[in-house]
Amino acid sequence: MFEYSYERIEVSFSGWEFFGSAVRETDDYKRAIQKKAQEGWRFVTWIPVKQKAEGIITAIDLVFEKKVTNTN
Repeated sequence: MFEYSYERIEVSFSGWEFFGSAVRETDDYKRAIQKKAQEGWRFVTWIPVKQKAEGIITAIDLVFEKKVTNTN
């Protein structure tokens, strides 16, 4: 059996590309994955959880799992 943990990461505006497209980025996921791995969690996937009407993702949830050891 596994237990799951979720960590919300905000994706922020970081500037404009050459043709006028907005650039959105984050490095927070790297720190979050490293921290959870040190605690024994395994990164599984990410899920977009907030999105603007134009389709721009503004927040994601990182999903982690850890095997539950039976204490019986």
